[in-house]
Amino acid sequence: MKQANYFFALMLMLCAGSASFVRAGDDAKKHMREGDFCYSRGQYACAISEYSEAVRLAPDDPRAHLYLGDALYQNFESERALPEYKEALRLKPDYAEAHYGLGNALDGIGNTQAAIAEYREAVRMKHGLAHGHEKFVHDALGNTLFRAGDLDGAIAELREAVRVSGNWGRGKQDLCTVLRVRGDLRGTIQECKGGRLVEDRLYAGMALRDTGDLAGAVKVFRDLLPYSTGGSPPEYRSPDELGVTLLEQGDVDGAIAEHRAALLMDPDYARAHYHLGLALQKKGDLAGAVAEYQRALALNETHPPDVEFLGYSPRAIAAMRQAGIFEPELAEARISLGQALESRGDSAGATEQYKTALEHAQRAVEHTQSRRWDYLEILAEAYFVNHKFSDALAAEQKAGALCPDLHHLKERIEKYTKAAGGAPN
Repeated sequence: MKQANYFFALMLMLCAGSASFVRAGDDAKKHMREGDFCYSRGQYACAISEYSEAVRLAPDDPRAHLYLGDALYQNFESERALPEYKEALRLKPDYAEAHYGLGNALDGIGNTQAAIAEYREAVRMKHGLAHGHEKFVHDALGNTLFRAGDLDGAIAELREAVRVSGNWGRGKQDLCTVLRVRGDLRGTIQECKGGRLVEDRLYAGMALRDTGDLAGAVKVFRDLLPYSTGGSPPEYRSPDELGVTLLEQGDVDGAIAEHRAALLMDPDYARAHYHLGLALQKKGDLAGAVAEYQRALALNETHPPDVEFLGYSPRAIAAMRQAGIFEPELAEARISLGQALESRGDSAGATEQYKTALEHAQRAVEHTQSRRWDYLEILAEAYFVNHKFSDALAAEQKAGALCPDLHHLKERIEKYTKAAGGAPN
């Protein structure tokens, strides 16, 4: 009788445990659904709460860890996302989505090389990716290679993102960015001039300006002005880039008006302050120019970087800002500020600005492995104002080798060659 009672009790315990397990599984699925709903609405704190509960109830479910990692990453908590992705991969080693997520989180904390390895693993397992996600992996890998200085690798990945997506807008936008930076100005114009997104055409206009087709660039930027409603960065960049081009054409007043229009949309847009300073300096308003340069530099130190960097942890952002990644062209603002101070008789202040500009430009070029012609041109000018004329010439020649269609290349090389005491070729 005792034995029968024992088996009866054991069966009750097993049934109760089984029912409890089923309930836990059902509850976990409910929290997953709630988390999906929050995530789809961009309510990431809510999604984190729901997915965390799903993980607690179903700790061996790799999908729960993946989704929690995704929500943490989207909430700019890359460091907290890392262990969730790693646990998903421990539970399911061939989980392509988890490799992609882990790449995002590693990139978010600034571990670029490890991120690249994870993205490559996700690409290798691409058949395991959710429908439509292959383009995101190629795009993420391309952008990470871009920041690592592998511009050719970045272009190959971004072209693949566009190919597998059937001309996906974001992929094309990123491709346009890297093509111009790589120095393929004519390729940028051809690929991007008829783009669907404002950003595509912005880069086409910039490439037209770089080749010396100022009238063509002005037309592109003017055509984009109706989209300038003050919403996203491409919108307020249109009048700012138009102002830069007008100044190069000699229309100082027109340039000032466009830069001020850009700043009405976003008063904290550091580049527009710098560009406005250039126009004011050209007009002879040194005090106004100095104020704009100082404003641009202050914003570069304190203002959050562009939206594509917001997934990074504060630690990674600080490291990248130190390396001059966000606004490296603002080294030019220090050079221009120094020139304005020199014009006002403050030679000591000018020297300090020139020295800082050179340090900033050297860091940016070092970080990108000297593969960006635009960074090299900034470095060349920073060498020049610091009276390192041979170094300036060498940097400009490297920039020219990367981007041979620059319309001002011959003029700048002659300037540096003469300063170095040589005869222009």
